[in-house]
Amino acid sequence: MTEMKPLAYGYMRISCDASDEQLRDMEQRITRFADERGMEFAAFFFEHVRGSQEAFNELCDELRRADVHNVIVPSAHHFAENGLLQGLMFARLEMCAMADVHELADC
Repeated sequence: MTEMKPLAYGYMRISCDASDEQLRDMEQRITRFADERGMEFAAFFFEHVRGSQEAFNELCDELRRADVHNVIVPSAHHFAENGLLQGLMFARLEMCAMADVHELADC
C-alpha cells in the first residue's frame, strides 16, 4: 500500500500589474516546491481585491474541512504588506488549522 503524501494549498495575492507569464511561473514554483518536499499540491486560493481576505477566509475553511496543514505562499507579502497583519494571518492559520506556512522567499 502506498503512503499518502500530505496535502498542501497555495495562497497568492494577485496584483493588477502581474502578467499571465509571471503568475504561471509562480504557480509552477509553488507546485514544484510542494513536490520537492514530499507534499501533494491540491489547489490555489487567489486574492484578487486589494485589502480583501475573502480567499484567505475560504482557505482557512478548506484547511479545517479537509484536515490539511500546509500552505505555500511566494512570500509573507502575499498575506499583507503590513508586518503586524502578516503575523496575525500566520497566527490565524496556526490556530484554525494547525497549518505550517511555507514561503518560497525562504528558499
